[in-house]
Formats: sequence, C-alpha cells, structure tokens
Amino acid sequence: MYTYSLKITRNETWRPQITVPEKDRKAFAHMSDEQANDYLTKLAYENSDYVFDDYYHSFTHESDTDIGDFQIATQIGDYT
Repeated sequence: MYTYSLKITRNETWRPQITVPEKDRKAFAHMSDEQANDYLTKLAYENSDYVFDDYYHSFTHESDTDIGDFQIATQIGDYT
C-alpha cells in the first residue's frame, strides 16, 4: 500500500476599503502616487484589525487553490 502526499497551495486576496479622514482629504488629493501609497499603507497599519480581517471583508475575498506534484510518503509491503 502506498500513501501519497500532495502539495496544496492557496493564494488568498481580499480588498478592504479605507476611508481617508476628512481632515486629510485636501492634502491627499494633491499627493503624488508614491506619497498616496505611503499614506494609505500607514493608514492600513494604524487600522490593522479592520484591514486584515478577511471575514469582515469576505464579500471581496478571492481564493485560488492549486494541487501540485504527488510524492510517495510511505510504502507498506514489497511491490516489486
């Protein structure tokens, strides 16, 4: 009898929405793309419980699962 192990790879993505606070909106509108990215990254980490909650953002959840190569994990008996 053979037992096989599988390689399963799952990539998950969700897309939380972040609201720019009212006090920062004028400045945000005039930022370069790089400055805006840095600002949003900082805002995401300040609100990490919300941003990284994949259950709360499940409506935006995307998942891709692949089955890779099979390998013999154990062999019982002589099958030669």
